[in-house]
Amino acid sequence: MWSFEVVPAHRADREQQTVVVMLAERAVVEECVGELEKTGYFPDRLEAAVMHQVMATPQGGERPDGAWIFPRFLEERVVCTVAWWDEGVLQNITQIILILGRTSQ
Repeated sequence: MWSFEVVPAHRADREQQTVVVMLAERAVVEECVGELEKTGYFPDRLEAAVMHQVMATPQGGERPDGAWIFPRFLEERVVCTVAWWDEGVLQNITQIILILGRTSQ
């Protein structure tokens, strides 16, 4: 399954449009949607988590240059979406999963 997000233009001199395309295995998406439907919620659209936050960057600045990290805490994992902007253009977006370890005593 797939979806896309149009990246906002932070530079007026740019002639190209950046689009983020997201792909996911159908079985994984259907499993998540199935869990939602059990609770009575029937989604009509799939969205990647934090994608709207990434596209809303920067807050109060002219350009979002730099690496922006958006963490989500899920039980014993931290899923970090990392977006790298350079001169107002989205260069890379990826996810990093950190497993929280337990210390034994």
